[in-house]
Amino acid sequence: VSTQRHGDRQSRKQKMSDLSASHSDELWLVFTRYCLDGNPFDVEHIISSQFTHLCKDIEISSTTANTSFMQASRLNPTARVGFHEFLHALKLVAESQSVPVNDFITNTVLPKASRRIVAPLPVDRASIIDTYGQYLNSFDQLFFYYTSTRGKVEPELNFGAEPVISYSQYVNMLHDFGVVSGSSPIVSLVDAGDAFLSSSRSGPPKYHAEFKRGDRILLSLDEFREALFRCSLLAHQTSKSVTPQNKLKSFLLHMFRTATQSDDFRASDAADSTSDFARQFLEIWRSDDFQDYSWTADSQQEKASSLERLLNNRANKDDLVRRNILHAELGPESLRKAGLRQRMDSLDGLLKRRASTQELMDKNILKSSIMTGRLHDAQTNLVKKQNRSQLSQLLVKRPSVNTLVEKRIMTAITEEE
Repeated sequence: VSTQRHGDRQSRKQKMSDLSASHSDELWLVFTRYCLDGNPFDVEHIISSQFTHLCKDIEISSTTANTSFMQASRLNPTARVGFHEFLHALKLVAESQSVPVNDFITNTVLPKASRRIVAPLPVDRASIIDTYGQYLNSFDQLFFYYTSTRGKVEPELNFGAEPVISYSQYVNMLHDFGVVSGSSPIVSLVDAGDAFLSSSRSGPPKYHAEFKRGDRILLSLDEFREALFRCSLLAHQTSKSVTPQNKLKSFLLHMFRTATQSDDFRASDAADSTSDFARQFLEIWRSDDFQDYSWTADSQQEKASSLERLLNNRANKDDLVRRNILHAELGPESLRKAGLRQRMDSLDGLLKRRASTQELMDKNILKSSIMTGRLHDAQTNLVKKQNRSQLSQLLVKRPSVNTLVEKRIMTAITEEE
């Protein structure tokens, strides 16, 4: 019996090896896509619901998906399976359809399933180190700190001479620096996971017997630098005119601000490991006159042009407000004036709708009078007279109300100047 089981395992490994040899890289992109969508905290395993989602995308029933996943996960429907178990599950699905596994992958899975797209870098990998420039040495200290799991060594990662960082350690770092968490995260965890995966140059993970947790995706120091460089590009993907170098500097500036301004970070163990980075970044930032690295003259001009077009297309322009906004630098003061103009336009709209408001008041007063039908006729007539009298007084006073509103508008404009 033992010999038979061993033979079955060897046969299954051989079939999986044949499958992975022909389509390994493409299936890896499919596998990690559904891993990220299912649980961005774990890019090394796929969960049952996401495998079912995959099967739905390739037009396979959920019953077949669940059965195949349970067999691949050793009859544990709540389990997470790694890449090699994922390949075995696909083989089981192919067998349930009576289709050769490679034909099933080529004609069904790859054409219909979602997959990650590895974005090309704007610079070659050798230039990334130059992009880090003066920050390199102090920044690398962060890598060595987090490779020890914030000071606690992870034994199963110490199988080689070169230090490596796991995905969980990488996420810990991004979380500590407020990149994927906090009040103003700059990158989604899904994008950060994609950057991590895209930076790995080893392809699909190989199974290491000494790992207690099976397949692992690990990054070297160079790959770690690339992953954060990719994060910086994703954080500023809408800023077309900002250079890749300044996108990275802006990303590091966010990390610097978190390290120096967050009370939680300063109270953590990571604070000591970032002291050299913070000190060096501050010196370089000072030499750059505390520049906002995400700012460009083109983007500033684009904002000014958009504001000018908005003002030119607006009916009832106020020349005074328009001149001040166009000739002032874009900043809090100008934006405040623009906000004032919007409030004034809203007020103009209310005044234009004054006639319809008056009619509505008349209808409401009459409706209110009718609703008092339970009262005696004399009381009803008295209420109607009082209401009409009040309405007449309001209508008499309307010109003075208009004058008061206009005076307040002119006072607000004068104060803004």
